Amino acid sequence: MRSGALKFLSSPIFWLVFAAAATMPLWLSPYYLGVATIALFYIGLALAWNIVAGIGGQMSLGHSVFVGVGGLLSSALLLKLGINMWLGMVIAAAISAALGAFIAWLDFRFRLSHLSFALITLAFAEMGQLAAVGSEFLGGASGLFLPPDHGSLLNFEFGGQRGNFYLLFTASLVCLIANLVILNTPLGYYLRAMRDNENAAQAIGVALLRNKIIAMMISAALTSIMGTAYARYSGFVDPYQLGSERCWVHWSARASSWCSARSFAASSAAPCPDFTSLSTAFSSSSSSC
Repeated sequence: MRSGALKFLSSPIFWLVFAAAATMPLWLSPYYLGVATIALFYIGLALAWNIVAGIGGQMSLGHSVFVGVGGLLSSALLLKLGINMWLGMVIAAAISAALGAFIAWLDFRFRLSHLSFALITLAFAEMGQLAAVGSEFLGGASGLFLPPDHGSLLNFEFGGQRGNFYLLFTASLVCLIANLVILNTPLGYYLRAMRDNENAAQAIGVALLRNKIIAMMISAALTSIMGTAYARYSGFVDPYQLGSERCWVHWSARASSWCSARSFAASSAAPCPDFTSLSTAFSSSSSSC
């Protein structure tokens, strides 16, 4: 890992924030602990989305389909087929990664512009929601109720509000680490080169298709895992909530406008903000969805 990531991880501010967040269940009231848990969910989504949109520069409006796959499919596998939710989470993440790879292949095959890519991903999100609402296996329009949480870790149960807080805290931390690793490995440099000038990146030997697929697969899988974690926290999965493309459009617009404002203020063609900036932009707009 490069010096930038090591400097970030060794920063006292990072460890102070980490310690404060990790001890929240000890000093927050149940209400504010619930607010913090939801905030962690949105932060995790922002970090997963940032791999494609922030580092790769591709504005995806379809990540809601990965949230829906993670929440709805893992829950349906548990309720309808008796498959352990840990395994269901892995299956959902694998399916999301495969779908993400297909979307990345479409982008490469047809050389989609940024606007076309955004619209294609939005179409996938809409189709995913329609498929979920019309599927009896996935609960249809009524959604699915998960069994009560008895605190059995082997059954993907974490013992109530505190346990679910740590579940989403861990999932968000995994997304943060994934961003740090990607930013400080060749994949991160390739994605940023493609973001700045795709033709120039290809001319110097950057494999466009491979790197687009890898980035989208990682982003989709992490988003799916966040969906599964949220399903366990809420105890109820609703296709109109988890699979809603409207929130992604809103969040993406907020992140884009924030990036444009920062670029204008700097009087330069600055790229989209890094993962910490995107997390702030997402979490600040989540309450309006």
